[in-house]
Parts: sequence; structure tokens; C-alpha cells
Amino acid sequence: MYIKCAHNVNHRNTETFQMLAIDQIRTRLEHMNIAKLAGSLSISRQTLMKVKNGNGNVSYKVVEEISNYFEELEAGEKG
Repeated sequence: MYIKCAHNVNHRNTETFQMLAIDQIRTRLEHMNIAKLAGSLSISRQTLMKVKNGNGNVSYKVVEEISNYFEELEAGEKG
């Protein structure tokens, strides 16, 4: 399941893209080495653990970055 998102590129155009849902991200994080993943992203281990465990709030930007990482990873495996 993907979430369809609208991202305002400028005040006239809106870019539409799909992003993983938070439960899909949590499932993918279950078996990940969080320290290594934090090194690959600009997100701290603490924030990744919040997402993984469902504790606290995280920003849209964080969810978007993690989603993009997994989508690129999966595209590399398929391509």
C-alpha cells in the first residue's frame, strides 16, 4: 500500500508521487541495522528508533526520506 502525496514544487505546479505508508516502513525497519541505516541517511539513530517502535512523532520529511531510501533499494534489487 502506497500513499499518494502531492508535493508543491512551486506555487503553480504540483508534483505527485507515491510514498510507503508508515506501517510498511516499520515492517522494513524490523530487521535493519539502525546504526548502518542512520549512516546512510541524514536521520539520527534515535529518530529511526522512534519510527521503528512507533514512539513519538516524526516529521513528514523523515518519513519521506526513509520511504525514498527503501524504494531506491528495492528498485536496485529489481533493476
